Amino acid sequence: MSLKMYLNRKLETARKLFYYHVVINFLKIKKEILTAITPGTKKYDFVIIDDATPKYLTGFRDYEFSGFLRNIDNVALFGIIGDKVSKLKHYDYFPIKTIEEFEVKKDEFAKEYKVAPEKIQPFYPWTKVNAKLAYVVFLTNGIFLIDYLEKRKIKFILELYPGGSFSILAEGKPFEDLKKVLGSPMLEKVIVNQVISKEFLLEHNLCDKDKIAYLHGGFLSPDLLILPDKDIFYPKDKPTIDVCFTAAKYTPRGENKGYDLFLDMAYILLAENKNFRFHIVGGYNEHDIPLKPEFRKYFHYNGLLKNREFAQFYADKDIFVCPVRPNMLGKGVFDGFPTGTSCEAGLNGLCLVLSDPLNQNVVFKDKENAIFLNNDPQEFADAVLKLASNPELIYGMGKKGKTTLQMQYQHKSQFDFRFNIINSFLSKER
Repeated sequence: MSLKMYLNRKLETARKLFYYHVVINFLKIKKEILTAITPGTKKYDFVIIDDATPKYLTGFRDYEFSGFLRNIDNVALFGIIGDKVSKLKHYDYFPIKTIEEFEVKKDEFAKEYKVAPEKIQPFYPWTKVNAKLAYVVFLTNGIFLIDYLEKRKIKFILELYPGGSFSILAEGKPFEDLKKVLGSPMLEKVIVNQVISKEFLLEHNLCDKDKIAYLHGGFLSPDLLILPDKDIFYPKDKPTIDVCFTAAKYTPRGENKGYDLFLDMAYILLAENKNFRFHIVGGYNEHDIPLKPEFRKYFHYNGLLKNREFAQFYADKDIFVCPVRPNMLGKGVFDGFPTGTSCEAGLNGLCLVLSDPLNQNVVFKDKENAIFLNNDPQEFADAVLKLASNPELIYGMGKKGKTTLQMQYQHKSQFDFRFNIINSFLSKER
């Protein structure tokens, strides 16, 4: 045997050894990892696929989804894992980055909302979901999942809340995304909670009329609906009039939520009366829009609060100001009305001072259970000064607003509306 043949045989043997002992073992390990983190092909009746759950122990999605997990048989919640390995588009967008983080959040969610942990599963692009019906919240999740759902022939319900790239502008990418999702043959229903949303879908013939289900409002913590009445009042129990601003921070200066307007209103009020104090919740700080030094001591920044912390926070507060602006995050982008933070404040008995630039209100009566104003700091300041001059107005209007919200946001009516839509479909499939 020549030296060349001998070396070739040795090289071939080395290649085989490398293949069987390294490559095959690597593939085997990879398969075991994927099997461990990827659910099998169990057939579910109903699944929820979501980008934010179970990351946060707060918000309407948690109350809605946990209700489904407790009341529907053969159900699962799939939380999207946005890690670099899965190569998901917009990696930074997905709140949960790793399977380790998912497992921690899953257990926290299950404990907080009293659901079985095994009903909460991770979702990757390769996850093989097998279900009769899927539930998707927000257009961003809808467009992310639409190809997946169509490929696997899974019927779905889209809950089209304001936000999540939904725009009432009949042009551009958000509109094309909306047409794609609502035009899908897999769409079973689209749930909307604002009249303006329903009218937009009908005006542009985005889906069959009988596929649109409308109910104003959404899910709030059941605990919010049974809060006791306020028992700390100005000036009897405290020397200050405490005014609140609570909103998520989506822009550096918070213009879409009217944070700049809130500050301008506060300066006008402080020029008239130093008894005012201003409380800000939601990721804002004094540097976002630098405070005037002479007024700094009148402002209190509270960071982010969890739902269970708001009852204590609002206990000694009086007025809630919410001057939202549409079209700030993009043309046609808007907030629902009333905002979730307005509802929480109102259910805690605060007097609501609001703007409604798109005329979405179907809940309140102006100057009876809330006050409606244009987005003008002087208008807001004048209204708050009038309230301050007659504190009985603050607490009387706050109590009426609370009663109105308790009726509008009954947990059972919100849940039953959605549950009946789901159950109607599943009953047909059985």
